Amino acid sequence: ANEVFAIMPRTLHEALLAKGARFSAWPGEGPGIGSVGPEEVFVRLLTSFRTAAVEVEALLHLAGR
Repeated sequence: ANEVFAIMPRTLHEALLAKGARFSAWPGEGPGIGSVGPEEVFVRLLTSFRTAAVEVEALLHLAGR
């Protein structure tokens, strides 16, 4: 698969965007009613099948992982 749906803390979402990451907040309630808290964001991370592992590692580095 080339996409991941995730729930992340709003602070992480904002920090990643400020650092230049590009991904989309997904509309709606998330994977189930009440599963996304007020301080969280449901996001869609999408890659090309040609995305290099180093690019994924760069996102993880930005996230502090």
